[in-house]
Amino acid sequence: MKTAEKILILFFLVFSSTNLFYAGSIRTHNLFGDNMVFQQGSELLVWGWGEPGKNIKINFHNQTKSTSVNFNGEWQVKLKSENYGGPYELKIICGDTLLFKNVMVGEVWLCSGQSNMTMPLGGWGRVLNYNEEINNADYSNIRLATIPLTLAESPRKNVDVDGWYECSPQTVENFSAVAYFFARELFAKYNIPIGIIHVSKGGTPAESWMSEKALNDFPEFAEDIQFVKNGSSAEFVKMEMIYKQNFNDWLDTIYNYDAGYSPGSEWYKLNTDYKSWKKMLIPDVWENAGLKDYDGVVWFNRTIEIPDDWIDQQLILCLSSVQDYDITYFNGQKVGEQKKSNYLSEYSIPKGFVRNGNNSITVRVLDQYGNGGLWGRPEEMYMKNEKGEMISITGEWNYKPSVEFSKINKLPPERLLLDRKPTILFNGMIYPLIGFSFKGVIWYQGESNAERAAQYRDLFPALIKDWRVNMSLGDFPFMFVQLANYNAKAELPEESSWAELREAQSMALNLPNTAMAVTIDIGNNVDVHPINKQEIGKRLALLAMSKIFGENIVCSGPVYKSMEIFGDKIVIEFDSTGSDLMIKGNEKLLGFIIAGEDKKFYNAQALLDKNSVVVSSINVPNPVAVRYAWASNPECNLYNTGGLPAAPFRSDNWPGVTSNKNK
Repeated sequence: MKTAEKILILFFLVFSSTNLFYAGSIRTHNLFGDNMVFQQGSELLVWGWGEPGKNIKINFHNQTKSTSVNFNGEWQVKLKSENYGGPYELKIICGDTLLFKNVMVGEVWLCSGQSNMTMPLGGWGRVLNYNEEINNADYSNIRLATIPLTLAESPRKNVDVDGWYECSPQTVENFSAVAYFFARELFAKYNIPIGIIHVSKGGTPAESWMSEKALNDFPEFAEDIQFVKNGSSAEFVKMEMIYKQNFNDWLDTIYNYDAGYSPGSEWYKLNTDYKSWKKMLIPDVWENAGLKDYDGVVWFNRTIEIPDDWIDQQLILCLSSVQDYDITYFNGQKVGEQKKSNYLSEYSIPKGFVRNGNNSITVRVLDQYGNGGLWGRPEEMYMKNEKGEMISITGEWNYKPSVEFSKINKLPPERLLLDRKPTILFNGMIYPLIGFSFKGVIWYQGESNAERAAQYRDLFPALIKDWRVNMSLGDFPFMFVQLANYNAKAELPEESSWAELREAQSMALNLPNTAMAVTIDIGNNVDVHPINKQEIGKRLALLAMSKIFGENIVCSGPVYKSMEIFGDKIVIEFDSTGSDLMIKGNEKLLGFIIAGEDKKFYNAQALLDKNSVVVSSINVPNPVAVRYAWASNPECNLYNTGGLPAAPFRSDNWPGVTSNKNK
């Protein structure tokens, strides 16, 4: 189903008078349902809407409460807090009975952010060992609920929910990987029912998730807030549908300009002279092969020799992920296309397409913006026969650009990015959750604010305060993931918006009941989405176990405490959070840079001295500042003996590359 159509259907589900959960003349908020989890130790609020004056009785576990629908058509009851347990039934009686079964009481977590929180175990995410993880995800007392994308011009009282699901191999594949692995760690430790409410959207900045009131302190958002207020959910749906149609029309137009489809000399045909094409190693993005800032279409080809005993079998061709879209041919015949970026491009090759000896694979790749190409995971690039035997198709491929959008003045339609407007997701997806009790929040976001990192110093704490004020649950735990390493590695010290964003994230630790999971060792240079979501979930869970549940464990890596200058050396002290410092994977301690009064940084020699680090450089006789892991994708290897990495830091407060950016 097309995205715009999904949003349109969602609009009618949320804002029509019919509710999925109703009995006679009453209905409940959509988050109430079979398999749901209530937060233990907190007052349980049950509410909904109905015909004014109707009497309602609520039964749950050993409690019974009565109420009536008020003149505004609203009703609610407050039940006493419960200890963890279940399964129970929640009955709402008003003539007819609305019955919710298999309800548990345990720990409920709200999990939010952008695409790294959205990233599922399978699907486009495909986390580390994803097939094994999905097959083993049999935890009936971990319950999963996802709030779908909902754009709203003003705060909504209700939101669509696809239901609560018991965690199983059938339900977990498309669920948030970070949220699942976090829940799995807690469940394994405490054997208490865990409820996960997943509310995220890829590419979204923090301001999309904040209320208008909270953003009043940020006048730079005033114009966009007014745009949202002047719109309507129906208008947003219509705008998305028009954009989708314009985009499809643009894609059709590009075919007419593509030299690879020139009549009589199509590049997918076997008589094409591929030897004249340039070479590049696959997997990789084409920007690394010399096509810098190239947005357009590039054709790829390679020849592969098929064993004789494979000829009469149906084969599988897997290209891993293609950025953005591909059309794939085998021996001149089209075998498939993928129009979803990051999803697996995997195609069946009929028996009749396979030849003795050499066979030709040709892939047309279209990239709208950013990196493009056959850039996926090496282990996912193969030919496979019916017995499961595989031949790798990584290595040297031929490639040839066919059309660059800027040169034909045919750029893709400007993306609407409505979900990135301030307040629009808070209104549609966060505000409707007010009333539900939960233990705390885990948050994975920041990539879309990196170019405004200095602003994020104030924006992120304001978001945390905003949610706490609106939820009326006190200073509930708010744990977040610091951005992982990403992008090309720099050999020499340089300024970095991502380093500044990580620093801005760490400043939110000044708020009470907050904690940060450091992931500077989990990312990579190509994909902004680390696949080792298991470790990220584990590090968040360690924070929860220590700071919320009182476990005496090491939950954090070394954290910068202070520095002292001794001549040409700087001695750095750390809060090691319960264990000693160590160097991981290298005899040399990497990642430290120092500067003098001229503010010019140089790579430093760094030595461990018990629980201190001593740094120096022959280029800096009089150092005044030190930084660690200060790059988008730094080489760094300082850990504690608990196996957790040191947090990036700097001792100076000199203006950075994002100092004057707020839009």
